[in-house]
Amino acid sequence: MSRALVDQLLSMLAQSVEPPANAGPTDGWHSLLSNLSSVRNEDWDWLPPGGKRSISHLALHCGFAMRLYASYGFGDATLKRQDAVFPATQTPTKDNVVAWIREGYLALHHGLAASTNEALDDARKTHWGETKPRRWFAVTMIEHNLYHAGEINHIRALAQQNDA
Repeated sequence: MSRALVDQLLSMLAQSVEPPANAGPTDGWHSLLSNLSSVRNEDWDWLPPGGKRSISHLALHCGFAMRLYASYGFGDATLKRQDAVFPATQTPTKDNVVAWIREGYLALHHGLAASTNEALDDARKTHWGETKPRRWFAVTMIEHNLYHAGEINHIRALAQQNDA
């Protein structure tokens, strides 16, 4: 059983969440956590004029999605939406949410790492009931993280008035 595709997806997933260790200034700038690193506390819940989603909203959405996709794409598919949200017992500060995102990422990473190239074609139900191949869950989360990292970067730049 080959693992080349699984290993490639694991690498891409990791890069969508965190910059690589020993990252230089041009490495990992597109990752979710790299973009969150330059968010100030006053930017966390700020809404741009006419905007409806804050950086905190987007970050919480990303952590939520990683948990659901880990469960449905690679786990037992029993996680309920209400159990994938940020714990009500914690304050959703930037540091707490970043730690929570890392936990969601690790759940997704471990599920994917336990897979094989052949298993990536296995049909799995999404949390809304549609059937998708297991690889779709990994690819969608990679794209999802990068998409929202860009949104976070843009909102941060608007809040800090340095969107050049």
